[in-house]
Amino acid sequence: MPLYKKIFSILFFLIFHTEAQMCRDNEYLSETTCCPLCPPGTKVLDHCTVLSVRTCINCTKGTYMDHSNANKECDQCKSCDRDMGLSEKQSCTYTRDTVCSCQNVFYCTKVKGDDCGLCQKQRVCKPGCYVKNPGTETTDTVCESCPEGTFSTGNMSQKCEPWTKCTDRNMIEVKSGTHKSDSVCIVKTKIVPVVLGITSPFVLIAVFGVLYYVWRKKRPFGFPHYYSGCCSKENSEIDGRVEGIAPNPDNMDGQRSNPNSEKYAQESHIPLAKGLNESPPRAETDNREHYLKKKISENEEESLLPPNTSRKVIVNIQQTVNISLFKDDDSGVHSSEHVPEADFVFSAPVQEMGK
Repeated sequence: MPLYKKIFSILFFLIFHTEAQMCRDNEYLSETTCCPLCPPGTKVLDHCTVLSVRTCINCTKGTYMDHSNANKECDQCKSCDRDMGLSEKQSCTYTRDTVCSCQNVFYCTKVKGDDCGLCQKQRVCKPGCYVKNPGTETTDTVCESCPEGTFSTGNMSQKCEPWTKCTDRNMIEVKSGTHKSDSVCIVKTKIVPVVLGITSPFVLIAVFGVLYYVWRKKRPFGFPHYYSGCCSKENSEIDGRVEGIAPNPDNMDGQRSNPNSEKYAQESHIPLAKGLNESPPRAETDNREHYLKKKISENEEESLLPPNTSRKVIVNIQQTVNISLFKDDDSGVHSSEHVPEADFVFSAPVQEMGK
């Protein structure tokens, strides 16, 4: 090849290559040709060549392109995750992505233009506090405690209420106010019923306790109260007999009665003689001595019995009475003739279960 042809070819290549590298701002280089960019909302279908122009088409649904481009695909639209506190503020279009914002009671912590990428739950002002600064889309709520002498009872209270002054209402304060509750006042005339209503149960319990203690102290042990007096050692006119123990033959005289005593008692109906309170006869003295000996013997037997052993006891209560009778003559005047004395024996068995 002649030298001039080589020089011409080199110059032609340099000139063409320089023009290709100098595409304008709204163009892009495709191989060796500058092609115009596709507008927002579209994408490149075919690139341009020396013999053809480039071709653009709209983005498909769910995609967008917000600037001029030479891309074959549009960008994917994003979704707002409600579980993260986000909500859709503006829907996606061919030329703009979805715009998200925070739901109620949330505020944005990651702001990008009009869009929010992350939300956080706003603070709740609880009872005892009030809302000093309400929350916004990008700021949290500011809470502050109620000052002394004021209170709030609900969440997100806008202000704290002052305590009720009982003295201003001519009432008595029974409970002071707190940051979460008001003062409690009652009418003065109701203070006594309230105090009585609180203390009455305790007073009744104490009274019943004292009565029960006194009753237990006075309650006899062993024999019932109606029988304990009959079995006391001071009563010298009782003759006891334990079942299963033979009676004392020496003491049987105290149990014998005059056969005529019943007859005299039925016919005469005459009061007892004045000598009834005199010293008892020999039979009564024997009965007393026998009872005391038998009582000591019973105590010794009880000490030998095993614990919790029950024994059936039958006691024969016997009373001997001497009666002097006076005989009436035909004139209706009492004579001085002395009627023989009649011995009356009164006995009543009493049974009890004892240990």
